[in-house]
Amino acid sequence: MKKAFMLVAAIALLAAPVFAEVEVTISGEATTSFGFNLDTSVYGMLSEVSSNVELVVGTLDGESMGEGNWYGVITLEGAGLTIGNDYEDGDMVIPVYEYDDEVDPATFTLDSYKKFAVVIPDVTAKITNGNAYVQLQSEADFDADYVAGVDNDPMEFTAADTKGSLTVGATFAPVTFAAEFGMAGSYEDADQVDGVAFGLNLGVDLAPITVDVAYAGAYGYLATQDTGFAVQVVADLAPVTVTAAFDGIVNGGFSWESSVGVALALDPITVGLDGYIAAGDIDTKLTVGYAADMFTADAFFGLYDLTATIGWETGIDLTVTPVSGIAFAAGWAFDSASIMSAYANVAFTELVDNVTFTLGWENADDMLGNSADDTDFGQIFVSAGIAF
Repeated sequence: MKKAFMLVAAIALLAAPVFAEVEVTISGEATTSFGFNLDTSVYGMLSEVSSNVELVVGTLDGESMGEGNWYGVITLEGAGLTIGNDYEDGDMVIPVYEYDDEVDPATFTLDSYKKFAVVIPDVTAKITNGNAYVQLQSEADFDADYVAGVDNDPMEFTAADTKGSLTVGATFAPVTFAAEFGMAGSYEDADQVDGVAFGLNLGVDLAPITVDVAYAGAYGYLATQDTGFAVQVVADLAPVTVTAAFDGIVNGGFSWESSVGVALALDPITVGLDGYIAAGDIDTKLTVGYAADMFTADAFFGLYDLTATIGWETGIDLTVTPVSGIAFAAGWAFDSASIMSAYANVAFTELVDNVTFTLGWENADDMLGNSADDTDFGQIFVSAGIAF
């Protein structure tokens, strides 16, 4: 499926001169970092590249795209390349060998070698007239998850695997609608693979209140898949914004979670209070922010697991920009388990156009030696990032 979409994108590029109007939007970034671990004396380099490309292809008849005309959009999102040992499930990993390496297939593992991890982009092809659209995707995007966690990560809806998907959607104010459909098998499979996955999203914007509802599930798979539903309500009552959300997942049982957040924006000060409730878990967190021309500060205090042994955490992040192009940043956090972490860095953003140079130190584990992941001294690093 991805190969087919890649071919479509290539054809669109080659055929661009015959189209009346072609818009190409490209964005991306690349960062190379060199670091040294002050605890283990391990040093090394890590490079990462990501990019997005969007093609908007006009009509073939030489007429300009007027309102109501249909046109095509192809998007490649999330492509990347990591040089080093960091990779995730789904990445295409290519081991890198020295010329004199002797590889024993019986004992070989990816972790034994340096490697390139190529992140395959998600490919989306859409036909739209600005309001309604039909969209083809190489990866399904079924989702039923609105709740944000406060302490630990919230539960996550796991979409069923499909061989691509088809979405039909439309926006007719104040309603937005989208329905997605995908199948587990392909006609190119050697044997029949049963399974149909589907998703539904409905949004209503009745300013100052918006309501979003999502439902996703699957039928006919050999293994039981998640069935999820979610609701989110946002009231934008400037300077106050209130957000309430609920997620539910059925997979052999029923799991649920909910969240409520209140945000107050009184320039240059922002205040937020967030709460998270699930079976056997209640968390809350207060954040206060201040932003001026040269200085920003964000502080927080959280109370976690209010139904059991109560834990707490507090911290602050500071950024100072004394002159254009130079920013100093530092942060600190400490919790009820006596675990403390900190970081400090300086970034130069105007030495070279589109390039950010950063020199820093970080200890994201524990400076006091009270956790299993004890790294007392942390890591120092220097990096160069390119973004366009």
